[in-house]
Amino acid sequence: MSGRRECARSAQAVFRSGPVKKIMRIISGTHKGRRLYWPSDKNVRPTSDRTKEALFGIIQFEIRGADVLDLFSGSGALGLEALSRGANRVVFADADTRHVKKNLSLFSELNTARGNGKTPYTKENSPPFSGTKSGVAAENAGTRYGDGSSALADGARAEVLEGDFVRALKKLADKGDRFDFIFLDPPYASGSGEEAVGIIARRGLLKTDGKIIFEHFYLKGLKDLNNYVTIYDKRIYGTQALSFMRLKDGGGEACKT
Repeated sequence: MSGRRECARSAQAVFRSGPVKKIMRIISGTHKGRRLYWPSDKNVRPTSDRTKEALFGIIQFEIRGADVLDLFSGSGALGLEALSRGANRVVFADADTRHVKKNLSLFSELNTARGNGKTPYTKENSPPFSGTKSGVAAENAGTRYGDGSSALADGARAEVLEGDFVRALKKLADKGDRFDFIFLDPPYASGSGEEAVGIIARRGLLKTDGKIIFEHFYLKGLKDLNNYVTIYDKRIYGTQALSFMRLKDGGGEACKT
């Protein structure tokens, strides 16, 4: 009987404590295990840890030293994971950059001495990222580069662009930026992701061997992409799907799923 009473008390305690808080974290790399801010905004849908871990398991040997664009970045979870795993530079672009800036401010304050022996940033010498309505890159302690990015404590570079994704892509293309990886996580059923793929291909934003990784609802087919890219792989995790793409001239076999 005492066991049943203990179980009942435990159940009551869980009920009284309210809903379980969602947790988002860095999966691996220099900042492994670091908890990040989970947006309360219902319009922001961070990639689940399960999907994120699977994604970076697939590209783990290619991400170090890569230039990455996290488009429709939301909370910035994918780009931050890339930085933790050794990406050279990450550009975060979204119409609303409040959430990614908050996570970048947490990220820049990490004790990075664990992995590289450099002096860590603190709250005193690492002010949070900030941006302007025009989409100018965020600021941080450390070197500011001509491409608009700022140095993080471990030498990686981050840039935040705020505004419509079409304008963000045009701005990057006009600067001559090209990326090894472009993460797309647009609002489901918006059509924005497919439009972005067309712009990326036409404006030459992807390097020759670069990859686009498009997150979408698992039952949703991607339309009007055949002129630009080849979907060479597709993975499904719960209700989330990842479609892996190369430019048409980049090779790869068409995905049958």
